[in-house]
Amino acid sequence: MLQSIQNLSPLEPLAPSQEPPVSQQWRLALVSMPLAIVVVYTIMLANSWTRHFAILMTKENYPVEVATFVFLLLASIQGLILAQHSRRLRGWGLWRAFYFAFSALLFFTAMEEVAWGQWFFHFHTPEAMERINVQGEFTLHNIEGMSGHTEWLRLGFGVGGLFGIALSWISTMHPISVPRILWTWFATITFLSMADLWYDFVPGESNLSKVLDVLSEVVEMLIGAAALLYLWLKDRSLKESSG
Repeated sequence: MLQSIQNLSPLEPLAPSQEPPVSQQWRLALVSMPLAIVVVYTIMLANSWTRHFAILMTKENYPVEVATFVFLLLASIQGLILAQHSRRLRGWGLWRAFYFAFSALLFFTAMEEVAWGQWFFHFHTPEAMERINVQGEFTLHNIEGMSGHTEWLRLGFGVGGLFGIALSWISTMHPISVPRILWTWFATITFLSMADLWYDFVPGESNLSKVLDVLSEVVEMLIGAAALLYLWLKDRSLKESSG
């Protein structure tokens, strides 16, 4: 293996294997997990006994939102680790830049999720920001004109992930392509984001639109988890390929 790495030309990237080295049990768990989470949460919202609990869990400083922050933060760190592991590989300058940029974006999103620590430390929002922030928080995504349109970002992430899976059929794109094992994650994110976006253009409220509104917080958690899994699996594939 070492000899094959040494024989690479300066412009030839060492691509990770097409699919990450995970057991069959892990494959089944990864494929079914996002569907199971959404189904269970939908049942909880549909049941009058558990509805209040399910809604409460998506509020600020409650498990769903905190898990979203943790997943995004861990994903940003994992992206930096992956970029660091690829430093010794030839032809990886562009791919490494992608992972650095992706990690920075994940870190920014993680901090926006907790209002840059305002949830934890309860500092006062600067007056200039408070005037233009719909929720009076120290965040950019709640600024007037941007607030209430985050479903576009969720949809973009889902579609981007599906596009990344399509890239797995192109060998030269393997360094950044999304492992096909994650297709249910990105399909679920895309479907629910499209449904949420559709109801933005439908007048009035329905029970389904209310369910989708709560599930949007669950979708954000799935986004954080999917980003972490993507970068972790790419790192495992890279180690396997350069073994």
